[in-house]
Order: sequence, then C-alpha cells, then structure tokens
Amino acid sequence: MQDLKSQKELRDHYGTPSEISANKDLDRLDEHSIRFISLSPFAVLGTADLAGNCEVSPRGDAPGFVHVENPTTLQLPDRAGNNRADSNSKLIANPKASIIFFVPGLGETLRVSGSVRIRIDEGLRARFTSHGKAPRAVLEMDITRVIFQCQKALLRSGLWDPDRRIDRETEGVASLGAIFADQIGTLDPDRAEALIESSVKERMW
Repeated sequence: MQDLKSQKELRDHYGTPSEISANKDLDRLDEHSIRFISLSPFAVLGTADLAGNCEVSPRGDAPGFVHVENPTTLQLPDRAGNNRADSNSKLIANPKASIIFFVPGLGETLRVSGSVRIRIDEGLRARFTSHGKAPRAVLEMDITRVIFQCQKALLRSGLWDPDRRIDRETEGVASLGAIFADQIGTLDPDRAEALIESSVKERMW
C-alpha cells in the first residue's frame, strides 16, 4: 500500500494546477458569486471542531435564502431542525467553516469559506422570518475565501438529469422511518414514520 504523506508527495503526484485553477481564489464575493448565491436554494455547510471531528449539513430554502450583507459577509438562517445542533456545537469550538452552493440546472458550484458567528439577535432573526417563523439563529460568516468549482463532478454524477432519478421502491431503498427503526431499535417503523411526518409538518421553518 502506498499513501501520500507529505505536501511534496502530494504535489509531485498531482502535478501543477492549471493557470485558472491556480489563480481563481478571491477573498471576497464579486458580482458573479453574489448572483450565484441569489439563485441558490440549496447549500451544504462544513464544520469541524478543534479535534478535527467534522460535520456536513444540508441547508435549503427559497432561492436566495442566504443573504449577502456585503462582499465580505453573508448570513445563513439556521431554521428549525432536530435540536442536535451538531454544526453549531462545532462552530462554538472552532468558528472556521465552508459553504458550498448549488443552483439547479447549473454544473458549477461555489465554495465560500470564513469564520462564523452564531447570532441570536431578535431583530436580525426577524429579518429572516419565513412562513411566520424566525430562524433559531443566523450564522454570520466573515468571508476569507471564494472559489468557483467547475462542472465536472455534477456532469459525472448527472445530478440534475431527471432520467437518473431513482424510484425508492424499485431500488429497494427503505423509508427513513424504517431506517431509523432499524438503527435505533426502540421504535417500530410506523411510529418512526409518524414522528418524521409530524416534524416535517410542524417544524419545517
């Protein structure tokens, strides 16, 4: 078994990045990244605590749900969830985070990194009210890095191709309630399904 164990080994193996790849990093949002965020209904938040334990968390709402306060600050509403607060727990320990934005139908993605504050100011939360409910908090990022990623991954995956959508029953994928019933062991599938359905209906926002 041969592993890469140093930066030199890594660079020797992968070679030199292209001119575009080597020079596309920005330290703030520009007009193109701001427009992309305004069209994005879905993003994934990446966090890690000081011990290196990582989380990735999907976030979604109407396009533009992430607000660009200015070119170096964005605000992500933290809406109702399961109250585990896994990402926020890690942000308390280590505020550094990354967000990757997706726009349905577009192949490229946008990565934004920086340091995050968990803000619970009532006035700020009220600005993000949706369906009559304010978010539990607003994650405010001071941006340090902005980078567009090319479309290779989404082209390979066919993520937006409707012909690649799977049928749960045909593919034998269990319902989430059945999965939780198996994993937790103290719930029957019907009870688990009922709890999930209730959560979706009552705690979407």
